[in-house]
Amino acid sequence: MIACFKPQKAPLDFVKAADIIHKRMPNVRFIAAGDGELRPAMEDLIKNLGLNNKIKLLGFRRDIPEIMKCLDVFVLTSLWEGLPRVILQSMAAGVPVVATDVDGSSEVVRNGVNGFLVKPSDVEGIAERILYILQKLKDFTFQISDSKQILNEFDIDLMVKKQEQMYLRLVSRLSLRG
Repeated sequence: MIACFKPQKAPLDFVKAADIIHKRMPNVRFIAAGDGELRPAMEDLIKNLGLNNKIKLLGFRRDIPEIMKCLDVFVLTSLWEGLPRVILQSMAAGVPVVATDVDGSSEVVRNGVNGFLVKPSDVEGIAERILYILQKLKDFTFQISDSKQILNEFDIDLMVKKQEQMYLRLVSRLSLRG
């Protein structure tokens, strides 16, 4: 998980899902890059669940592309979102995503194609999808071409160009009326 440790991102759900996964696949390790007001609660939950040697809290990081290269699955447990850039970064790195089915996440994650979407706060569902990917990692047909197409849709230059075209059309219509 790479996110701010604040209520919107529901990082405690990530820790709870890690606990479920650990019970079924004890060799799995987890990292959470980020920081925020819920870090103490995460540390307490990790300690109480006995996951101290399983989950590393990396703190705030600037080397996200390098971290992405180390992941088998990227997880985002948000309760609400705009467009989470970190999902786009995950896709660019070729890492499958398990995210909650909220606003922007559902715009970029194609359920069952480049990752999975789960209802917010569905810790069991999040864990099940992560386990599925981990168990099928060699067979998981992560669609790189689909992800590249999605990434192209969110290319900043293309988005600015489309917005420019829209404004020009609107101005053109207004000038025809005036």
